[in-house]
Amino acid sequence: MNETVQHKNNKNIVLGTIVLLIGGLLLMKNLGMISFPLTYYLFTWKTFLILLGIVFMTSPKHFMGGVVLTGLGIIFWMPAVFNYQFSLNQIFWPSLLVLLGIVSLMKAAGLGKKKNKPDEKISIENNTFSDSRSTDPSGLIQSDNK
Repeated sequence: MNETVQHKNNKNIVLGTIVLLIGGLLLMKNLGMISFPLTYYLFTWKTFLILLGIVFMTSPKHFMGGVVLTGLGIIFWMPAVFNYQFSLNQIFWPSLLVLLGIVSLMKAAGLGKKKNKPDEKISIENNTFSDSRSTDPSGLIQSDNK
């Protein structure tokens, strides 16, 4: 399956799931099955950041942006959810360090990177590699990045 088609399918699945959940929750609220103020939690800019971040995470190209948006939405929701007030000065630097750690771990794990297509062949005999590496006469792999 083409990578663009796969991305559109993932995005449609995520968007469809989000719309389905929101519609189901609103229906349950209108039927009296949910008693808490649902619209207060659903229709805010904080929730919009989280939902937009989740949609962005379906694309390898925008994955890290999605993580950042989702994280920001969660951070801004924390005072209302946990009934705790804090200032931006208290959370900015620790949150930045946590975010940098998450980005570093995700890069190390290879998340969000474009993968080789299954139909691409890597031939060791001809010293042809899809990631522009080559071998020296001893058979060791040398990278062009220096």
